[in-house]
Amino acid sequence: MAIAAAFGLVVFSDDASAMSYDLSGADFAEVDTTESFKLSYNGMPEDAEYVAKLVDSNGNEMTSSITSGSGNLTKGDSGYEKSISVRAPKDAGNYRLVVTILIADEEFTTLTAPFKAVEAVTLSATLENKEAAQRTLEILFVVNGVEYSCEEKDKVTGMVTIPANGTKTLTCEYVVKDLPSSVTYYLIEGDTPAFGGAIEGLGPDYSHTIYAEQTSYTWLEVIAVIVLVIMAIIAIWVYRKPIKNYGKPKARR
Repeated sequence: MAIAAAFGLVVFSDDASAMSYDLSGADFAEVDTTESFKLSYNGMPEDAEYVAKLVDSNGNEMTSSITSGSGNLTKGDSGYEKSISVRAPKDAGNYRLVVTILIADEEFTTLTAPFKAVEAVTLSATLENKEAAQRTLEILFVVNGVEYSCEEKDKVTGMVTIPANGTKTLTCEYVVKDLPSSVTYYLIEGDTPAFGGAIEGLGPDYSHTIYAEQTSYTWLEVIAVIVLVIMAIIAIWVYRKPIKNYGKPKARR
């Protein structure tokens, strides 16, 4: 499961008569990763079915983004629930998981869960061991004042071995729903006992700060307006510039 699942849980429910149903899952994930949503239900008739799709902010369906996107709502191996896998698109942005419940081939209700695909920010820091023996210790990232658990695939948390008289560079994929304008981070030693000499590069004194890339075309628009104004002024000046009359050329004798 991607790191997003640890940050947010969105639940939509509605109780109608003896029937109940809800849709739950993470509200954001890293682009091009898979998240699992759970459709829970109870008291549904035998002819109840569901159809799921992922749509973008303009309502366009994202094809090939859903696994187990349809089926009946009878009791299965997992009880009265269905797992719907959603592949976050490669383009960051806001999306919606839309699940329609059908009874007797007629639309009964629709459940919607907002889903945001975000770009990961790579954090990197280097530790130095100046001792003659290697050091093995637990290393944690602190991001904007909060300990952050990196995704398991990065293998940067847990016990880290730093070679004797050498360095070790650690990286971490930082995934959050709403990236702040700046990210300040540093490394700390965990609670796991470790022995040996001091390691350089730990603590707030070795903080790193990165700034979110904000693509803005405002300056281009300003330049374009200035160029248009200058061209307009030149055109008016040329049009209204008086033409000097030097008279008729003198005839030759």
